[in-house]
Amino acid sequence: MNGWSLRRRKRYAIVPSVREYRYVQRRDAIDELTRPIKEVKDRYAYLIARVALRTMHEVFAVSTDLVEQVIFNGRVSLPYS
Repeated sequence: MNGWSLRRRKRYAIVPSVREYRYVQRRDAIDELTRPIKEVKDRYAYLIARVALRTMHEVFAVSTDLVEQVIFNGRVSLPYS
């Protein structure tokens, strides 16, 4: 593993820190290839955004007679081009 470990960070624990496993025949071993921390953070942010949007969709889909508005406390940051 490289210098950082996502297992220590509970916030990102839902995103697997291992990108893939490779079998090395000459050593008869399996090596882990970890994700870069930026990729983990990006995937985590994407997941949280999707869950928030999906939850609001589900609330509004129940019935427009029952739900008039949904308040979401959060923030959005967009990457600069």
